Amino acid sequence: MNEKIYPHSKEFAQENNQMAAYQESNEMNKLCAKAIDTAIQESNYELYHYDLKTAFKSVTEEYSSDRVNWVLASAMQDTDHDGRFSDTNRNWGAVFNVPDEQRRGYYLETHPAILGGFINIARKEHIAKTKENSEQRPSIVEELKSAKEAVENTAPKDRSEKIKKQKGNRNGEKNITKLSRRIKKTYRTTRRRHN
Repeated sequence: MNEKIYPHSKEFAQENNQMAAYQESNEMNKLCAKAIDTAIQESNYELYHYDLKTAFKSVTEEYSSDRVNWVLASAMQDTDHDGRFSDTNRNWGAVFNVPDEQRRGYYLETHPAILGGFINIARKEHIAKTKENSEQRPSIVEELKSAKEAVENTAPKDRSEKIKKQKGNRNGEKNITKLSRRIKKTYRTTRRRHN
């Protein structure tokens, strides 16, 4: 079976001939919901004591953590009237854009207080994974700075070489001076407009 989550509505799937992917993803979500309930029940080692980390790990070994998060978010969005989920978990679950009919397609039978603990673990894992992925790639600011430096380091040299070749050394030097004055003037004018 395909592990990819189908994030669109049934209507969108029908309009775009993607019903097979929609139905397959929905079935996987239902199986994942049952697996979550089963793992939580099996993690109960003593009256009112659960090993939810082990339960989470066993479910994410069978299903992707993305699918587990999707199912948990769906459960919280469907039971938005239930005050037993923490605001932190509820806000995290609201980030997922689960279509309405998918929210009602599968239910978690675990008591909300216990499920809240399971969601805490899933949320923390998701945040850590997101943070790890963002640390691996350079920030947009760093990319822009390096691109700016590359342009600043190469652009004037390229222009001066073209001018030297076209006009000869003496004329090239005059043209470079004129060009640098023109660039400085444009730069000052632009800064004044923005300030």
